[in-house]
Amino acid sequence: MSRCIPLLLSLLVLAGCASKVHTVRAPVSWGFVGKLAINSGTTNRVVSVDWRQTGDTSDIKLTGPLGIPVAEISAMGYQVQVKTDAGMQTFRDDMRLQLSGGSELSLPWPELANWVRGRSASGQVIDKAGISQDGWWIQVRESGPDGPQLILFEHPQGKLRLKIQRWQNGG
Repeated sequence: MSRCIPLLLSLLVLAGCASKVHTVRAPVSWGFVGKLAINSGTTNRVVSVDWRQTGDTSDIKLTGPLGIPVAEISAMGYQVQVKTDAGMQTFRDDMRLQLSGGSELSLPWPELANWVRGRSASGQVIDKAGISQDGWWIQVRESGPDGPQLILFEHPQGKLRLKIQRWQNGG
């Protein structure tokens, strides 16, 4: 499980990532497929991300090389369940993940879906200038007509780089 934590952190950060959104109102149902690079200082890893969002319900699959499952994350509102080969964990509000070296990282789950759509908790658009929120520095480096395409997340305990390959809007 300790090897999966930085990966889970990256995914969650990814969810927390932000970028410029071109519509005034976010769709009720959306998703994306992309790659997440995770650097926790001692560990570097890249995983594929498949995120599906309907209202306040998230279904996220993280896979490694050759499509090998790494984690499945299911969230409804403030409750998050993370399933890995080591078992299932349930969190409420902020997820607190143990990192290598014994440090702990807080991921503000309720904000992640906003961040990946390019918005802060208050609705501010996140762009190249970036924003600081909940201990994270979030910057949208590239945007397309459907939303962010490259998002960087930085925290004292690690860095994440989310490259969104394809957005799926609609519902």
